[in-house]
Amino acid sequence: SLITAGRSYPLEICVVDNGDSTDDSAWLLSLAQRGKVATYVRNAGNRSFGWSRNAALFLTHCPWVIVSDNDILVPLDGKWITALLQPFVEHPEEKIITSPFRYTDEREKYQAPKLGKYDCNLRAGSNFFLAKRITFAEIGLFKWHRIAGSLFTDELVRAGYRTAIVPDTGIKDAGLRQGYNHRAALKIEIPLTNGDAFKLV
Repeated sequence: SLITAGRSYPLEICVVDNGDSTDDSAWLLSLAQRGKVATYVRNAGNRSFGWSRNAALFLTHCPWVIVSDNDILVPLDGKWITALLQPFVEHPEEKIITSPFRYTDEREKYQAPKLGKYDCNLRAGSNFFLAKRITFAEIGLFKWHRIAGSLFTDELVRAGYRTAIVPDTGIKDAGLRQGYNHRAALKIEIPLTNGDAFKLV
């Protein structure tokens, strides 16, 4: 969905493939050859989320960065990007990243003071967030770990950052862990991986 959204918004899309199926690779390579994806990298095997995210950061150049796992579905009109940028416009001096997702832990310990109209969290958005590129220069890169996103948000907290939660973006977490996640709010009836549209229920 990010690739399709890029048709209506100027995105520099970098896909790092952790050695998934050859069908996926052929489809992603064809998108790169047609200019739908700016950069496509296929790893020989799974080098971890952290390694792949760092590779994408090295290979892209835009001043704003969206980090997304492969199970995130975004609306195709691109309005969600404007919504995620808005907290930066309204609060230019604040140290923030933005995300449509709040941390799923029900405990209150990760809640942070509100930023104007935005709820804030100290651990949200590890699977999908928007940040200034200079944030990575300050915080550093992702660590090689299965919870690389959560460890990165820990570094953000230590540096005084918080996540501003942007509501009503239409962005969904499909929860594709090993093909299906029963806890996800959005259910996938047929998890196709070759570029065809998901059939949602």
